[in-house]
Amino acid sequence: ERGLEHRRGERILARLRERIVGFAASRLGRDVAEDLAQEVLLVLHRKYAHITASDLAAYQIIEALGAKASTLAATDHDRILASTSHLPFLLSSALALATSEDVSSFIGPGFKSTSRLAGTSPSMMLGVLQTNCENVLNVLHELQHQLAEIESALSSGDFKKLEAILNEAQVKHQKFNG
Repeated sequence: ERGLEHRRGERILARLRERIVGFAASRLGRDVAEDLAQEVLLVLHRKYAHITASDLAAYQIIEALGAKASTLAATDHDRILASTSHLPFLLSSALALATSEDVSSFIGPGFKSTSRLAGTSPSMMLGVLQTNCENVLNVLHELQHQLAEIESALSSGDFKKLEAILNEAQVKHQKFNG
């Protein structure tokens, strides 16, 4: 009986996740809705950081919603999200702003996927950026440093240095994506 109840609970949670994502997707687009669902779960996790691995029901809900359940301190959460959520949003927004409208007919999948987060509601992100400003500024400064290194290599014609930078980025990307 307990196994049947567990399977029924999993089905309910899976339907709940789909309804949440479906609702958000109808207003924001599916990709943005998936990101929003992840962000909501992380915010909830931040608020309820006292939940431990022994609280299986809470972890099952989080995992049924498509997120990875883990316990971390609020300061760690803020630092991590600054790099993995807030900076990508700002980078996506900057790319959209830096691109001239006269090239819109040439925009392909690379630009679309890289600028996708610029479609996120600014009012939603503004609150996040305000509450996590210090961490966002830290990762923004690191991004600016990396862009300056790339610019320096290009400006000086040091394509060996540029290749080394791009190779390092490729290796890091592969580590992030398994």
